[in-house]
Amino acid sequence: MRSGQPSVTDYVGQYAVMLGAEYLMTKEVLMIRLTETATTSLSREEVFRYIGDFGNVNRWDPGVISAEKATAGDPSVGTAYDLVLSFGDRELKMQYVITEYEAGSKIVLEGSGSRVKAVDVIDFMDEGEGTLVTYTADLSLTGVARFAEPFMRSRLERVGEQAGIGLRRWLNELEVAAGIDNRA
Repeated sequence: MRSGQPSVTDYVGQYAVMLGAEYLMTKEVLMIRLTETATTSLSREEVFRYIGDFGNVNRWDPGVISAEKATAGDPSVGTAYDLVLSFGDRELKMQYVITEYEAGSKIVLEGSGSRVKAVDVIDFMDEGEGTLVTYTADLSLTGVARFAEPFMRSRLERVGEQAGIGLRRWLNELEVAAGIDNRA
């Protein structure tokens, strides 16, 4: 390419600005960031025990058909999970691997599939007498699919919102099971 000529990522970045989208440009890769939060009266340690085992993700994320731990032992750095996701009328297989594990406070997973890469960060913080969970997913489509990324934002945002709703609902169910009544 001649100097001064715009690259493909220049054009994609311009579309992202035109669409008012929150995109991150890193190493010529366009990423979509989704963030959801949930609060619960459950202790941080208890919430971490449930969510820190990513094999439970299908219990609260309606976009996950199944999640199975692919390695032995307790969750820790290197633990892998095989997921089957529902995206429209398709099923996508992804494997997530824990890359950072701070018991009770943070878990980072990297996921990869045939057309997508993801980095999911789940933070757990004390809030009052309960816990604030912040779930951030950085998604990037790979191969030819990456050119459709600017146009997938609203669809992916809906997927993230549904996961957030599911997480809040599941945490509420866990509170009820623990005998906590938050109806004021």
